[in-house]
Parts: sequence; structure tokens; C-alpha cells
Amino acid sequence: MTIKVIEINTPSPYLVLSKHEKIPKVLTISNSAENENDIGTLTAHSVHTAVCTTALVAGTELLAVPEPIIKQNIQLGRNADVIKTGSLSVSNIMTVVKVAKNFKCLIIDGTVLSEESYEVMKRELTPISFLFVVDVAHLQKFNDTLKDVFELCLEKSVETNAANILAINCIQENTNASVLFQVDNQKFTVFRHDSRFTKVGCSSISTSIAANLANGYSLGGSVYGALEYVQNSQSICSEGAKDKVNFVHNIRVPLTAMVQDKCFKGNDLISPPKLVKDPTVTGDFLDYLNKHKYVAKHWDDYVNHDFVRQVAEGCLDLQQFKFYIEQDYLYLADYARLHCVSASKAPDLLDIEKELLVLSVIKRSMNCHKQRLHDYYGVVDENHMEKVQRSDALNKYTRYMGEMARRGNWRELIAALAPCMVGYCAAVAKYVGKTDPPKGSIYEDWTKFYSTLPLEESLAKGRYFLNHIARTCPENELERLIKIYGDVCALEAQFWDSPLAYKV
Repeated sequence: MTIKVIEINTPSPYLVLSKHEKIPKVLTISNSAENENDIGTLTAHSVHTAVCTTALVAGTELLAVPEPIIKQNIQLGRNADVIKTGSLSVSNIMTVVKVAKNFKCLIIDGTVLSEESYEVMKRELTPISFLFVVDVAHLQKFNDTLKDVFELCLEKSVETNAANILAINCIQENTNASVLFQVDNQKFTVFRHDSRFTKVGCSSISTSIAANLANGYSLGGSVYGALEYVQNSQSICSEGAKDKVNFVHNIRVPLTAMVQDKCFKGNDLISPPKLVKDPTVTGDFLDYLNKHKYVAKHWDDYVNHDFVRQVAEGCLDLQQFKFYIEQDYLYLADYARLHCVSASKAPDLLDIEKELLVLSVIKRSMNCHKQRLHDYYGVVDENHMEKVQRSDALNKYTRYMGEMARRGNWRELIAALAPCMVGYCAAVAKYVGKTDPPKGSIYEDWTKFYSTLPLEESLAKGRYFLNHIARTCPENELERLIKIYGDVCALEAQFWDSPLAYKV
């Protein structure tokens, strides 16, 4: 018999900081099926959940909970920061009314109410509600223009006497939209989104709004946050999942953080991941990636982009090139930050040293951009770059990279950083010595800069990092690395599309 003693680690220093913070609380009043979904949503928003179940649901069967129990549970949770109601029968509504005067903030999800319940609800409960949510798609009313939706919101405002109305699943100019109507100041806010919300998604919007309000956000901010949360929950849901909603997509498994803690003492209990052993991957990961079916087209669009040809031949419009220099300067500033994060996540000292070398090249590139703006465009304002408006392509690119830095591990971040490191070299190399931009021009300056950079050394750095992550990559992570690398190659190409599309 063997005995092994392992000490359980103390809370991380950062978690201890929140020891005395108040945890927001939301009471959800509905049947067991809807409450089950609400618990997932509220947990994802770091909100304590109080539940009052009005009926037990099993498939198509429904068993009503006795009204005295419902009333008692509501009374126990009535001090919650926000109360949200879902599917309620007429008798449920009358029970809620008896204790509703003590509610701080009431959100009514009208998307799940029967016609009979709605008639009672609008007379008894919506007049004291802070927000009433309605699903336009189920009203079978024409709403193809904003005017139609606005009229609908006004109609519901009069019917319900609610303080605010949110109409979701509207169609506005053939685009999905939701409209918030704030009655006090007669203000309409239109939120456009990619997809329509499912039945469960509609209900989750009300719950997410309740959580955001409990966390102290404004109504407008709470609605925006809820719409994006549910849209994300639907769009990244795995195939075959219930109702196509992944409520907990933004929650991290606690053990994932625990094993990364320097004071973690249970390493022997954690099974090491099975690493990739395929020599075509670990031998030259850069070559493997660029030939991969998901990456190949994006890589080709990137390294054979017409932007590079026009610069190398000196035929790009000067103002378009200025636009590029400004955007690239802002990009490089973010890129430098991301390499700092990469260094902080790096597994060994050699990786940190190589990151420092990369940072020195980035600094040199940024200084050259500032000099070009001064020499060729007469920019003398030291604060010029702070006034430059970021393009959509830049924001889309750096948002993706920022997500890898915040949420990803070191391997994922390297996969995101590598395309810029190796792709520029590949794109410029084929023009070195083969084109002749005008002497003394900004195009000659840019081409010389990249032709005099040690291209092979830069490629070697990128190859080193990629091979390192390939050799330490768990098998179940390989596809993620491939997708990240391919996605960023596509973003690089779109970044070069931007100056060509810039209107002079």
C-alpha cells in the first residue's frame, strides 16, 4: 500500500482581490426547462442565480408547482437585484403580483407568453416592469421597415405601460435587427445582428439583460451585451446541441487555470496530453501549414497580393500608400504588444530572447514609417498617429489577434503571430532585384527596407517558433492551430485589400 499526500493550492492572488466584492443576484421565475437554461446564462455572466420554478417539465409533460410554494420562493428571492419572468400561467402571474411591489427591477420575457397570459400580464404586471421583451417574428406582422418596427414598439408601449420595450428578430432592410424603445425620452436604438434568434435564444436575451443590469450596466449596454452574447452562443454552438445555443461558451474550466499556477502541486495527477508525432507536421510546420487545404488559398492570396506588386513597381497611388503606412504603424504597435504577451507566456528563456529580437525589428519598422510620413508627406505633428482613424480591416485583424492573446495559450498565439513574420518575407522576396521603382521614391525606400532586412533570418525565426509549437502540440489542438494560422493569413490579405480600396 502506498500513501501520497498532496497539498491543495490556495486561491490565486488575483482571485483573492474579489473576496469582499458583492455578487449580483438575479431571480428567474419560470418552468424548470427555462430555468435550466437561465442558470447556464446567469452563470456565464458571473451572477448568483435564485430560482423559482412554476412547473416541472419532462418532454411534453408539465406538472404545475403549488402556488403557495411559488409564492414562498419568490418571497425568498425578492431582494434580488433583478427579477426576470418567463413562461407563466395566469395563476402564476397573479401570485407574482402579490409580492411584486418589493421588486427592485423587473424584466418580463414576453417571447414565451401565451395569448391568455399576455392579456393578464399587460394588465397586472407589465405596468411595473422595467423592460418588456417581444419577439417580432412570432407576431406575424409586417415589419420590413424601421417605421413598422417603431410603430410596433409604440403600440406595445401603450398596451403594456412598460418603462421600456425591446423588439427582437425584426427585419430591417433585409437585415436582422432588434430595436430598443426607451419610453421616457422617446428614444429608439437599432441593433443590427447577423442571425435570427431561436426560441431559446430569444428567452436567453432577457436573462442576459437581467444579468448585465445586475452587474451595473446601463440598459442600452445591457441590451447590446445580451444580443452579442446570444448571437455568439448560437453561432459557435456544436452540431446537434440542444436548441443550438451554447450558454457557457465563455466560461473557463477552473482546472485549466490551476495547472498553470506556479504553485500547483498536483502535476502527477494530471495525465500529459498525447502530442503530435507526425513528422510531416513536426519536421517543418511552416511548410505543412502553407500547403494545408485550409491554409493554401489564404496563403496564396496573402503572399501574391497585388498591393505588394504595385508598391514594388512604384505604381500605387501616393495617398493610398500613406493610408497603408498609417494603418500599418497602428498595427505594428498592437503587434508589439502581442509579442510582449507571447514572451510572458513563452515556455523557456530562448523563446523569450527571440521575442526580444522580434520586438527590436518591430520598433525599427515603426520608426521607418514615422520617418516616411515626415520625409514624403510632410507630417511634423508628433501626435499625428493618435489622430489617425483605424480602418475596419485593422480593427478586425487586431481584434482576432487580441483574442488569441487574451484567451489562447502560447502555441495559439504563436500561430497567430507567425503569418506576419514569415509572409512579408515571402511576398517581398520575389520582387527583390526584379523591379525598379522610381529612384528616390517612397516605394524604393519601402522596397529597400524589406530587401535589406535579413529575410532568411526572419523566416528562420518564424520557422523556429512554428516548429517549436508543433513539437509541443497536443493532437487535439492541431486543427485549432491550422485554423488560426489560416485565418490570420486571410486577415493579412484583407489588410492589404484596404489601401487598394481606399478612396483618394
